Amino acid sequence: GSLRRAASINAEYMGRKENAKIAFVDIDFRKSPLKFGVKMMVNNPEEVEAMRAREISITEERIKLIVDAGADVVLTSKGIDDVFLKSFVDKKIIAVRRVEKKHLRRMARLCGGTVLDSLADDAGEQSVPPESLGSCAEVVQETIADREVIFFKGTSSTSAGRSSETAKAHRG
Repeated sequence: GSLRRAASINAEYMGRKENAKIAFVDIDFRKSPLKFGVKMMVNNPEEVEAMRAREISITEERIKLIVDAGADVVLTSKGIDDVFLKSFVDKKIIAVRRVEKKHLRRMARLCGGTVLDSLADDAGEQSVPPESLGSCAEVVQETIADREVIFFKGTSSTSAGRSSETAKAHRG
């Protein structure tokens, strides 16, 4: 399989991963602004800096959970801020942001993984179950005609499409 329309693959690390473990996540790796209607009341500027530092540490903790689960390739349907993209590069992780959800689900099926909508587990903690990771023999990141393309070679499945019975039922 290949992934073509992925925005902002980490260009500093043109990678090749053999025996890749792939995390498929539908979570954001960006510092998030406050939701509409939420106000922050602070008395001094140090409090604002402390809140910003905590936002960054929360996202860094998410990255660490994914890496500790064994992932060396991360695909997300959401965004990745440059500061966190650098964190992935430093850890030699291929990270791809803004993958369309339908492509994310398809790649997860091809690689035998699961798309995680959240890192919260049943105990209310954050975790990444290693069995949610997909795998393939090789992930190669290349530039072809001014486009970044990632190839997933040797996936566990050869088809991510619907089964023929499902397709017939869907056509009605």
